[in-house]
This record gives sequence, C-alpha cells and structure tokens, in this order.
Amino acid sequence: MRVLIEDYAGSTRSGPGTMTATFAVTPADARCSALLLGRIANRASISPRTGSGRTVTVEAAAVGDLKVYVHCTHATLEPSTKGADFAVLDAACIQDITIGAQTTELPDQQWTACASSQRGKPGQTPHYAEHYVFELGAAATVTIELSSATDAYLYLLPGRYTPGATVTPLSQHHNGTRSGKRTARIEQRLDPGTYTIEATTRAERTGGSFDLTVTATQATTATSTPKRFKYTNAMVDGVLSASSGAVAAARSGPDDDLRACVNRATDPVTANELAAYMLAIPLRELRRENPSLMDLSRWDSVFQNLKSRHLFSRGTQNGEPTAHWSPGVGPWQMDWNWRVKSKNHAERASVAIVAPMIANHLLPGLCGKQSLRMTLDTWHACEGDKHSGEDPEHDYCPDLAAEIYDEENDSLWIQRVPGSDVDGGVQDRKCRWGTDGGEFDCHWYDIANAEGDPTVYLRAGTKSPCPKKYSGDESVADDGLCYSATPLPSGFVSFTDTDGTKYAAFPAADIGEAGTGTGYSATLIRGVPADKYARDSTLGDGHGWFEGTVNNRVLYIKTCAATVSCRWYQV
Repeated sequence: MRVLIEDYAGSTRSGPGTMTATFAVTPADARCSALLLGRIANRASISPRTGSGRTVTVEAAAVGDLKVYVHCTHATLEPSTKGADFAVLDAACIQDITIGAQTTELPDQQWTACASSQRGKPGQTPHYAEHYVFELGAAATVTIELSSATDAYLYLLPGRYTPGATVTPLSQHHNGTRSGKRTARIEQRLDPGTYTIEATTRAERTGGSFDLTVTATQATTATSTPKRFKYTNAMVDGVLSASSGAVAAARSGPDDDLRACVNRATDPVTANELAAYMLAIPLRELRRENPSLMDLSRWDSVFQNLKSRHLFSRGTQNGEPTAHWSPGVGPWQMDWNWRVKSKNHAERASVAIVAPMIANHLLPGLCGKQSLRMTLDTWHACEGDKHSGEDPEHDYCPDLAAEIYDEENDSLWIQRVPGSDVDGGVQDRKCRWGTDGGEFDCHWYDIANAEGDPTVYLRAGTKSPCPKKYSGDESVADDGLCYSATPLPSGFVSFTDTDGTKYAAFPAADIGEAGTGTGYSATLIRGVPADKYARDSTLGDGHGWFEGTVNNRVLYIKTCAATVSCRWYQV
C-alpha cells in the first residue's frame, strides 16, 4: 500500500509573490517534501512537518507557470508523489476601458498568457483570457461583441475582477464552432457600478486575436425602477443570456424564416421579447412570481396519471411520502422535453442548461414559423382553467408576456431580487460507490435551501376523497383518501451514473452538515434510465426504487464543514 495524498490543487496569482495550496496526507506522520520545477529563483516548502493537513508555500520570482510536486514517504508504506500547476499571471491582464453611447472599439486584441476565471480549474492547464473593466455611472443597456476566428467565450462579470478569484458571471455567450470569423454577443441592462468583461478561448493554451466592441445606451430600464413581477438575478441573467444567444444565432443562421424574423426592419422579434415569454410561462406553471430554479412539481397525482404512484417510494403514497421523485423541475417544470430526458434533477434546475432549450423552442412560434399556440401547448398551464372561471380556449401566457415586455422601449417590466446561483441553490458535492470507489460529481438537492420563493405545501401533501375507480388501488392511503398535491420531497442526492441512469437518493440519516435525512427506516433510492421518462422506470422493485443499496453498491457522499476536514458519509 502507498501513502495517500488527496485534495492537492495548485493556485494562481497576479504578479510575483507567495502562493499556497493545501493537501491531506494519510498516515498523518508521513514525511513530505516539495519539489519545484522551473526557475532557480522560485522556492517551495511544506508545513507543518506532521499532521493530516499540510500546506505548500510557493515563492514565485517571475511571471510564468510552475509545476510543484509533493513527495511523501513512510516507513511502512510505498512513497507517493502528486503534482499541481501554479501560475503567475502578468498584472497587465486587466485593462480599464471607458464606454458610452458611442461604440468603444478595441481591435486586434491578443490572447497571451493571462488565465480565465470561468474555464478550466485551479491546478490545470489554463485557458487564456483578457479582462476589461468599465464603470457605469447610471443604469444602461450594455452591448458587448467579440469577433474572432478562434473558438471563444465572452463573459460579463460583476465588479472588478481579481486574478485567481472565483466569480459567477452575469451573462455569457459562445461564438460558435463554425469555421471563419464569428461573433459572441451579450446585451444586458445593468445598474450603476463596476463590471468586468472576460474574453477567453474554448481550448487550453490557445492564443490568437479578436476584436471587441462595447456600447452603453442609457434608458429607463427594467432594473432602474420597481416592476411588477419578481425574479432572482440568476434567473433573469440566464434567461437574457439564452434569449440573446437564440436571437444572435438566428440572425446569421441557416433558417431563412428565423433569420428574416429577427433582422426585419419593422417589428423584429428581439431578445427581450423572447425573454418576456420565457419569464411569463412560470407565472402560469407555478401560479406566483419570484419562482425558484429549484421548484419541484406538486400535482403528479393518480388523478391525472395512474403511473404517478411509481414516483412514490416503493409504489405507495402512504409509507414514506417525502421520498418522492418529482418529474417537473424548475420554473418551466422541465419534464416534457426529450432534450432533458437524460438530465438529472440538479441539471434540470440549472438555468444555464434549461433556458437555451426554452429560448430555441419558443423562437419559431414567435416568428410565425409554427403556430404560437402550438408552441405554448407544451405548457398546459398556459391554457385557461375552466375550474377557475377561465376560458379554456384562451392562451394566457401571451397576456402575461405583454405585461412583462415594454414594446415601445424594448425593455422588460420586471424586478430583480437576490439570488445568484444558476441552479437556484443546489449544492455541488462528490460521491462514490463503496469505500474505495472513484469519486464523481453529485448534488445535494434540498428545497429548504432554495433561492427565490419555492412552491410550498404540506410536506405530506393534501388529501381529498378518493374517486371510486381508484378504491383498493395501492396508491390509496390507509384512511381511504387520495393525495391531491404530491409531497414536497425531503433533501436528496441527485446524480447520474456512468451508464446514464439518473438517481435520487433519500438518506435515512443525516449526512453531516450536508443535509438532513428522512428519518425513515432505510435509505430510499430511485433510478431512471437515460432513455426513460420518470414514470416509466422498471429498475429495482420494478418501479425504479431501491432500498439501501443499488445492485449491492452503497452510496457515499463527501461533506466538507467550514471548520473541519472533509468526511465521507454513507447515504
């Protein structure tokens, strides 16, 4: 057996100086040393001499990349070595620019050795990037365009970027993969403040040139005055990025109808008009404003579909009601589209993944390429509810879109509220099968941690007299009543296995600071194959459910508390 070195990753800084990185070593009395490859003037050391947690300190003398290896030995084990990349960036990677109503042109910019904040991971080969900082004295619509023959990404970041910092972008756009010169474009209304533009490449260590233009147009915008409907910042930014991307792609795309629709001189379909429809749909789907990206469907009862009983643990609504697979996820309740069939709950909650699908689905309807009503029929909630006194032949989503979209000023009548997570509060974790399995990405999905205003009903659901035709069915509770609103699920682990199967695992016991268990007698896990919809899984007990293990495999989740080292918990 060997000495075990874990969680060792490099670091990045602007200009020469000190960088540090931590790692864990087992056993704690192993002897470790640092080996640095590069300039002689650079130095690396490790402290303390003993203990499971160690720190590598690197003194970098010049701009450049450094490879630092950790070598640990022990009298009773084979030695181990692990390397990590450290990078010293040129402080000139950040430029201050002035923008206004007249377009600011920055031609023939070069990607050199500056690193991206958005692409790649610490300790890995960097993606080259350039950063441009600007100030807005008043609210304005800012338009940014990057034109390059290099496959590139354009990001808009809040505040002044600091090299090495982790920051969530306000917007992003890819300039595509076609040959020849192409353009990435971001158009967004911004409040007064400081912002950073990041232009980076899709591939690692890729140089090249690009042209950048920036324009700021002052107007009475959606973010400068209170509006009626509320949405989190992350949802608005994700929707605007997706609508801008769809319109930009159509503007120069191969579809003649869509290209004409967004380029016509009179009444073209704009990114903001498309965004208004995207923001209107959740108001009908969830019947309220300020939706959460983590919203889960609540009306998957046997009244509408007998197979909904399979969504409950072990096929019953009675035993463990909060161990429930909710097929609808997010503001748009993404359980209907073949594009999301292979996505797990956490992926469906991501506005970065889902919003582009919504935008590309709606644009043909808005452009008249197909019936708008047929396009909106995807969401039955857009139709009138006769039980509420509405006209069942009328589509109400266009009415709400008209309330959101200010056609005269091509702006959105909305109000932004706090919430910056692109997935609404889903927590990223690491999982593994068994005590020695390989780590993979998983997520802790607990509606109690959601941003926005998630749907809330009684966790056990509400009950009403059960229709006679369902009497005696296994979906009926012991008291003879059926559930109308399905339960709000307890927190669960969401992940996709190597074979594409989506899983939701409801732990019986608490899993440290990561989350609270159900308190049921066993951990309940449901799996749905990549090519199946939620109600159609026949895995496990025949309805998708497993108890405790999946094919004799035990699931573990990694939890890292704020003041202690990481620990693995059995789910």
